[in-house]
Amino acid sequence: MKIKFLILSALLISGNTYAQKKLHFNNLTEKASLTFVDAQGRIIKTVNLNPVNSKIYKEINLQSIPQGMYLLNLSNESIIKTARLVKF
Repeated sequence: MKIKFLILSALLISGNTYAQKKLHFNNLTEKASLTFVDAQGRIIKTVNLNPVNSKIYKEINLQSIPQGMYLLNLSNESIIKTARLVKF
């Protein structure tokens, strides 16, 4: 199964401009988690995702996340996907 991770492979966010950011996932049929990992490997935030009709539209508050580079790991029992996020 191919999961379309619709937040580009690298996402740039400037300060408070995008305090709330909508993330879109298609073809996701099972519950999953989205984990924000900082450059030192620490888990900063974890969000649980529940699909409706194989799609997820999740609004995530990024205001509390400090500036820096992060890996976003989308995972469940059958998939693992990673994207980069840079907040400046």
